[in-house]
This record gives sequence, structure tokens and C-alpha cells, in this order.
Amino acid sequence: MRLLVHYVGDVHQPLHTTSMVNKENPRGDYGGNGFRLHSKKGVKNLHSAWDSVLFEFGGYPRLPMNAYSWNQLGDDADRLVKKHHISKKQAEDLDVNTWVAESHLIATKFVYKGVNEWKELPPWYIK
Repeated sequence: MRLLVHYVGDVHQPLHTTSMVNKENPRGDYGGNGFRLHSKKGVKNLHSAWDSVLFEFGGYPRLPMNAYSWNQLGDDADRLVKKHHISKKQAEDLDVNTWVAESHLIATKFVYKGVNEWKELPPWYIK
């Protein structure tokens, strides 16, 4: 079950569906891992910025998680669901191909737009 939850989360991370290929990165930037940013809250690349939900959550929980950590995780999830409302139809769509297509669309239309390597992410990007 733990791996299934992990994989479902991973497919919703847009940088798991793409890699920027250009003259400087002929083999790609490894899903944003090679796209360096000005360090902020320990985040040093674009992939990590998205993993941290754009700096909202940093680091990793201590394992095994205690009751407080589980409750905090649940509270964080509830807050994110309220902040980023989706329709019932979207919530009930269990087609993995749809999830991958949505993540890839976000990656190609937004993730790399208006950001520069070795710079901080602009405030409009983080909102």
C-alpha cells in the first residue's frame, strides 16, 4: 500500500513526466533535478521545489511516524484539498493515463516558464 500511495503521488508531480532538453542539457535535466535554483529552505533545484509544494513543505518526516506526525499529515492534506478544490468528476477519475497527461500538460505549459537557473523562483510562480 505504501508504494502505491507513493507512485500515485509521483505521477501527480509534473517533473516526473518531462525533462528539459536543450544545448546545455542534451540528455535532459533529469526532470528538473539538473535545473539549479538559488537555494531556499534547503531546496536547490526545480524538482525539489515542486516536491516541497513550492516551499510549503520541506524535508522528510521522521520514520516511523508517531501519532502527532500522522495527524499533522492529515491536517496538511485537508488544508491542501480545501485550497485546491477539484470537481467530484476529477476526484473520481482513476485513469492513470489521465493523471500522467495532466501532469505532463502542467510540466510543458507552466513548470519551466519564466524561471531561470541559479535564480530564485519569482513570487507569482510560487502562488
